Amino acid sequence: MPLRVLLADDDRDIRAVARLSLKRAGFEVIAVASGEEVVSAAVTSAPDVVVLDWLLPGMDGLEAMAALRADVRTAGIPVIFLTGRTHPSEVEQAMAHGAIGCLSKPFNVVTLGDEVGRLVASWHAQHRA
Repeated sequence: MPLRVLLADDDRDIRAVARLSLKRAGFEVIAVASGEEVVSAAVTSAPDVVVLDWLLPGMDGLEAMAALRADVRTAGIPVIFLTGRTHPSEVEQAMAHGAIGCLSKPFNVVTLGDEVGRLVASWHAQHRA
């Protein structure tokens, strides 16, 4: 059974390319455009992982991740940032707030699925031990 990825990015083109890249890698993908939508969709779709842009309209990525962590139904879902905000201090901030990884934009469409899969596998290995 393929992993279910909830992808959140407000840029339609980036969302489409990332969605196709993740689907090509064998993931089932649900794509949304805002922080509010990612929080709502996480409750209804029970994704295995959330791939989240930092800069979203309204509720930004950090706020969306905080909302996911605050809800018992979504608190355990791993979150990976896919963002242009990759300065070491920003990556540290995302990780300190509970992200399992940060992938940079622009991303490689060929390897995006592998990178997401690697981060999720590593997270699962750490949480099963």
